[in-house]
Amino acid sequence: MNNGIFLAVASSVIFSFMNVMLKITGLNVPEGEIAFARGFIGLLLVTMIMIYKRSRLSSTDVPLLILRGFLGAAYVLVYIYAINRMKLSDLAILAQLSGVFVVFWNKLLLKEKIVSKAYLPLSGIFLGTLLIVKPGNFSATFLPAMLMVGAEILDGLVIIIVRYLAKSGRHSSNEIMFYFLLGMTLLPLPFFINDFIMPNPVNSLILIAIGLLSFTALTFLTKAFARQQATIVEFTRYIGIVFNTIWGYFLFQEIPDGYTIGGGILISLCVTQLMNIQKG
Repeated sequence: MNNGIFLAVASSVIFSFMNVMLKITGLNVPEGEIAFARGFIGLLLVTMIMIYKRSRLSSTDVPLLILRGFLGAAYVLVYIYAINRMKLSDLAILAQLSGVFVVFWNKLLLKEKIVSKAYLPLSGIFLGTLLIVKPGNFSATFLPAMLMVGAEILDGLVIIIVRYLAKSGRHSSNEIMFYFLLGMTLLPLPFFINDFIMPNPVNSLILIAIGLLSFTALTFLTKAFARQQATIVEFTRYIGIVFNTIWGYFLFQEIPDGYTIGGGILISLCVTQLMNIQKG
């Protein structure tokens, strides 16, 4: 598992499973509690791993690590709020818009160049996304959609920060995740601390599964950013749109139209081409 593109695809598939669980749990558990559970379970796991490996938190780049943690936590809160108010396919589309903003942050901060052969499949991925977006689709969900767009602008910056931290070689993927999961444990507290609802056994198990899936996907994604350019990784994650559309159709009767199906096929083909380019 030494290929950044493969790791990015794997993380997208796992995140799509997690989205299904978030949508189900969100019917009975407040968003703040869900975010807290996701962060707290992951924080326990990464702390145990760091203790087992005798890893220590470094003293360098601490402000960046903290910024990454709390910006990432804010993004998760918006995401969980939106997932219960939008179709999985539509949410997945908006969740990938950070790739567009990564291009801006990438050129501004990291000065990275993209392999010339990657431009064609990247353009295809963007075109596939436009086919699925279809302007006007979010008229009934204006607020969560606009919040997601704002969150994606910040998420593009978060991705660049993660790429910088991972590429520096001064921080392990576990340390980077530790700060993110710490932020995701602390930031949601004000949103539910006075209105805590004890989840039933079924929802408790789902929350644990969400935490485990999130931790696994984050591990893959952080390693992907360490091994591949941020722009390539982010556009590769567009494959998640396809999986979220499938789950939405079969589990929640969210029926995609011809544009969505065509866009999903185009995205899948272009992601495959990207993987071939990286292998070659």
